[in-house]
Amino acid sequence: MEKVLVVDDEQGILEICRRILTKRGYKVVTAPNGEEALELMQKESFDLALIDLRMPQMDGFELLKNIKKSYPLMEVVIITAEATIEAAIETLKLGAFDYIVKPFNVTELSASVKKAIEFSVLKRKENIFTETAYLYQLATELQSSRSKPELLKFVFDRAFSALKANAGFVAEYVSSRGVLKLASEKGFNIDKAYLESLEQGVTKLMIQKKQAMIVNGDLGEVAQLKGIKIRPDISSSLIVPFTKHEALTGVVVLSRLSGKNDVKFNNADLEALKIFATHASLIITLQGED
Repeated sequence: MEKVLVVDDEQGILEICRRILTKRGYKVVTAPNGEEALELMQKESFDLALIDLRMPQMDGFELLKNIKKSYPLMEVVIITAEATIEAAIETLKLGAFDYIVKPFNVTELSASVKKAIEFSVLKRKENIFTETAYLYQLATELQSSRSKPELLKFVFDRAFSALKANAGFVAEYVSSRGVLKLASEKGFNIDKAYLESLEQGVTKLMIQKKQAMIVNGDLGEVAQLKGIKIRPDISSSLIVPFTKHEALTGVVVLSRLSGKNDVKFNNADLEALKIFATHASLIITLQGED
């Protein structure tokens, strides 16, 4: 179900958009201002944002700039009473997908949202294919000629680069000992004891959940990772397990650091990393547990 964030300081507009879009199968979340909208984006991912231009404190222009800087794959549709060519051109220059003038009708809103989400999905699928198609071909060729640690490092390096991470690690889960065996690590600059502590926390998390997740902000906020001193400049992370028949076989963690890459990971990134994880799981399965 696609998720739409509606941002407007008029409660009536929020309720109208919620009612129209919910009936058409979208999950709708509302925010009365730009500041609250940005806070919501920190906590969850959205496919589309509908934003008003004229709001107190942070106006729609500023919110649009923030969205396109931190969440470039999210589409934005402007809904406003300001029916001027200048405003429309400015928002399109800033990256808005469409511009709807109030008062709008049901058909106009529904059509714009549908087109924007279709474009967003297409763009994200193209991004995933671009990042992973070469990996799939090359991993198949290398499978018979490289060792398991080398192949896992290859998968990790490719994902690390494609998804513009600044830190992370990939590890195989050794079920007979209940521990992760590190295959490759970048950017954490951590000692062995720290890494073992982090691996134990991630192992506990993945054994319990066995599902991929995005963590925006401090990894230490995740219950299973509390008490582990993780570098404070992590702004966003992806944690994706490798599984075979629902059994944990490994895990990959990618993080972006404040000041180096301030764009948060999104659902498209998560889907791309799942494809990398599928390749890594295949390598582990075919070559067996050490």
